[in-house]
Amino acid sequence: MFIRLKCKCGKRLKISHKSADKKLNCPDCQKPFRVPKAKFLAAAKKAKARRAADASALPVAHVDDALPTAQIEADEPSGYGDDFLEDLSLSGAVATEPEFDENAAYVQGKMGDVVYAGGVTCPACEKSLPPGTRICVDCGVDVNTGRSLITTDDGRIADAYGKAHQWARWVSWIMPIGIYPFASEAFGTKEPWIIRGTAVVTILITIWVWTADWSDSPKMQSRKQLMMWPASPEPHAGLYQYFLVDEHYGDLAAFDAKYESLAEARRKEEEARNPKPKKEPEPKPASDTSAPTESSEPIETSIIIAEDGSLMDSPVTVTVETPAEEEADSGEFADETLTPEEQAERQAIEQLMDQGWIDEDDAYFYTGPPEDSDEMDYQLWYMGSDQLRSRLTRDKDLVIQAHNSLPVHQRGAGEFRVYQLFTNAFLHADIMHLGGNLLFLLVFGTRVNAAIGWWRMLIIYPILAVGASLIYLISEKGGLPIPSLGASGAIMGLAGMYMVLFPVHKMHVVGWIRLGIVTGFHLAYRTWEVRGFWVVLFYIAFDVVAVVGRSDDGVAHWAHLGGFLVGTILALLLLIARVINGRGADLLSVTLGQKAWALIGKPRTA
Repeated sequence: MFIRLKCKCGKRLKISHKSADKKLNCPDCQKPFRVPKAKFLAAAKKAKARRAADASALPVAHVDDALPTAQIEADEPSGYGDDFLEDLSLSGAVATEPEFDENAAYVQGKMGDVVYAGGVTCPACEKSLPPGTRICVDCGVDVNTGRSLITTDDGRIADAYGKAHQWARWVSWIMPIGIYPFASEAFGTKEPWIIRGTAVVTILITIWVWTADWSDSPKMQSRKQLMMWPASPEPHAGLYQYFLVDEHYGDLAAFDAKYESLAEARRKEEEARNPKPKKEPEPKPASDTSAPTESSEPIETSIIIAEDGSLMDSPVTVTVETPAEEEADSGEFADETLTPEEQAERQAIEQLMDQGWIDEDDAYFYTGPPEDSDEMDYQLWYMGSDQLRSRLTRDKDLVIQAHNSLPVHQRGAGEFRVYQLFTNAFLHADIMHLGGNLLFLLVFGTRVNAAIGWWRMLIIYPILAVGASLIYLISEKGGLPIPSLGASGAIMGLAGMYMVLFPVHKMHVVGWIRLGIVTGFHLAYRTWEVRGFWVVLFYIAFDVVAVVGRSDDGVAHWAHLGGFLVGTILALLLLIARVINGRGADLLSVTLGQKAWALIGKPRTA
């Protein structure tokens, strides 16, 4: 049961009986209000009487006194269907009948049907309707266009607005700018238990893995296999060590022991292959101490830095005296394999550290990784820990050999297993990743679940997750062994199904900007309504742009596109097979009108 109210700001609201006696907020002015249950019932009773009066005013043709036809039911509203009739009568969608001519001819058809002289015929159910009728109440279609009227589920929208406002107030401190959907009016008759259960299971499994990761527990060695590890043909020594040292995905002690044993075996093999010749004793130098010691010219090296570690317009020049016959000073960055100029640069960095120009961490930035490092090694050098940087100079072949000789649970990187196509959808990297995915899962997923039922959703959600993962694996073929995780691929599949089933249903969106200290961190907040297909296209456009531009932002854009493609195709197939009913508001009905009936059947209310 619903009633319509008007706020003082001019906003028209639709309130359900479930919201009676509850504190609500106007979606425009955000002022709180409450509708007492007694007033709600009185208003509903008044609306019922008005509908009954409107229905009694319509002329009714009779075959005999026992057969009334063409009258609108005026029973107590008990669900969405009755509210739908109420909306039509209040909005004027059902035209008032002209004066009924008692002498007008009529023909009694089969089963007592009445055919009105000069009337219209419903294109869906082919029932004869009185002249001037615009809407067939039985089918819910416009008799002129054949398009179905949109049935909406907006009874809880007022509650959702209040929750969205409170949610945005807190989240805006973490995310100063955001645009997110928070409610949909898409109609469904089933309770979305599968999506709600999926959200709970996703939270529990994610936290279960986080506890092992945050505590550096050895259990993470096996739990890492829940992520999806691509079968990469290109091993990467730097990544293997990153997973071992910084992520604690494997047994670092076992890896170090294996590496040292392989390095020792290689040294012995090289010594056996190339034995060192016996060193002849060198003649003692003459005892003439009067000759001056020769020395090379001072070496000047320039390092462009600033006190904050950024680049300067002019360099800082440091002069380092390098003896000609003695080795370079073996400071922290000394290396016998470097040229005198490179040794001088390293010593210059030490002097800058002593003078306070740079600290120890910045020194790594100015030395950089080894020359033979690839792009990923450079990223690991700057983002990794000191312990990781000290290991990136190791022999890459020995690192890969030592890593791959360990059992899977002791390795830094995992191995691909078929079940990972599904299990990775229950894991998330951090709290923002989890929160964002759950929001979209509940907004899109609950509406799709309510439309198709629980057992279909129980089958479809795994298909969406596996389909998105497969397409991502294909796109990453030949890439680095980097794992992927997250439910976003499956959720974009639900978004694709939503766009097919509910393209024109309204979706409510919230946007905010938390301004800076000058304004006292004022929250600029706004909500608005938009068609569902615009929301879906808005977010999928980011993935299209990222894929076309070959973005390297760490997001699995191909998983999003793959899930969206699988969900769209799956929803179209279910519609064409007439397994699910879009109630005339699906993508095919909206775009093709009556022409879509050949594919998906005529509108029906069941």
